[in-house]
Amino acid sequence: MRLIPSSYVSISLAVIGLFLAAVHTRDASAHVYRIWPVHAEMSVVQDSLRVEIEVQSDYWREEVMKLPYQTRLPAKNWPDDLLSRCKPYLSESFSVSYDGALQGFEMIGARYTEEPFRPVSGRIRFTLQYPAISRSSVDVTVRSRFFEEYRQHRLSMPEHTKESTEFITRLSLKGPVALELEIPAESPEVTFRTEVLLEERPFPTRAVAAAGFAILITSAVVGWRRRRAK
Repeated sequence: MRLIPSSYVSISLAVIGLFLAAVHTRDASAHVYRIWPVHAEMSVVQDSLRVEIEVQSDYWREEVMKLPYQTRLPAKNWPDDLLSRCKPYLSESFSVSYDGALQGFEMIGARYTEEPFRPVSGRIRFTLQYPAISRSSVDVTVRSRFFEEYRQHRLSMPEHTKESTEFITRLSLKGPVALELEIPAESPEVTFRTEVLLEERPFPTRAVAAAGFAILITSAVVGWRRRRAK
């Protein structure tokens, strides 16, 4: 039997150790994401509440839609399969209540914009529609907890494996006066009155014309009757 020198064994074990460490590091880094702020725009469109939510695509592609990293998302006209993968996570992470009553939403669209020179990375913009909002004063409460499960996971990660992240939602209210609100992960709710979204509607032009015509006809009839009475 030929004996293998102990030095060779030590070197082999060291190489194997380095290989396993590299594999472990690569596997761990596959689940490290840089989280960008979520941007949400809220407005009233034909009495319904419209919310546009824009997110960075990397986490959504792999953790929400469960797609391979190299999968390219469609720019628009998303198939129902993709939308159905996103809706439960949107429901869990973002909610709107009127006077404490949770509102459901309809997902009416999704768009994807690629980043320059990074075809598999970009921004996803979801369009959500909520029920008609009352013109009377009500409290609107927005709760945003995007990436909360990943935020909790990061607490157990070594510091050197953490990417720069911002667990925050920037909410733009598009009303008579534009307002910008921040919803941090540590305080995930914000409440405001509907007045900040609803603007006074001008009297419709057709109604003004009809009212003016009615006044004109009434004045003419009254004048004619007075002349006949004389």
